[in-house]
Amino acid sequence: MTSGEQFVTDAVPRPALGRRIGRGFAAVALAVAVTAAVTGDQAARPAVDPLAIAATTSFYPRQPPAGDVILLADPSTQHHVPQRLRVTFVVWYSTTGRLCGAYDDVTQRSSFCTKDNFVDLTPPGQLDHVMSAGIGNFFWCFGIVPPEVTSVTAVSGTGRPVTTRVRTADLGAAAPFHFYAVTLYTGDQNLGMLRFEGTDAAGRVVVTGSIDKYA
Repeated sequence: MTSGEQFVTDAVPRPALGRRIGRGFAAVALAVAVTAAVTGDQAARPAVDPLAIAATTSFYPRQPPAGDVILLADPSTQHHVPQRLRVTFVVWYSTTGRLCGAYDDVTQRSSFCTKDNFVDLTPPGQLDHVMSAGIGNFFWCFGIVPPEVTSVTAVSGTGRPVTTRVRTADLGAAAPFHFYAVTLYTGDQNLGMLRFEGTDAAGRVVVTGSIDKYA
């Protein structure tokens, strides 16, 4: 399958951001804006309504959800990240077997849908970074883990860990998906090497991953 055939998006491209879909899959044209020129925290955001966010996308009428719209990234829980960089991210599994989603920060909203059945695109048994974006001191990613993983801890090169719980999302597919989303912010330092650990309910590390392009 050639580049661009697996995903369609209504996003506007932005510079200096890394994106990927699965291991060996085509690059995602998901636009994620990180505007360093914006300074100071914004006022607290209201509670997130995942369905309302999904309904504003151009994909929603053509790819309506087969189940719930799932909130994976909630700005109110990202206490370690300045308000201007906090991320809202929702996903839904459509009635045609596509995974769709919407990304929102203070600068823009972007959305996407896979062109292929998402079950067939998902590598099993891995801690996989499905989509990611980073620049300088900020990193965000959304990914998939094996069923036994209940939490994911991400550590930047500066040694600042962030742990997020895994969402087991019954999106109307043949089997539930196990998703995580995490944001890292390192203040006045670069991200460095990024390490990921997926732990089970007993606290054992059962799967790991890393990203070295910010080192």
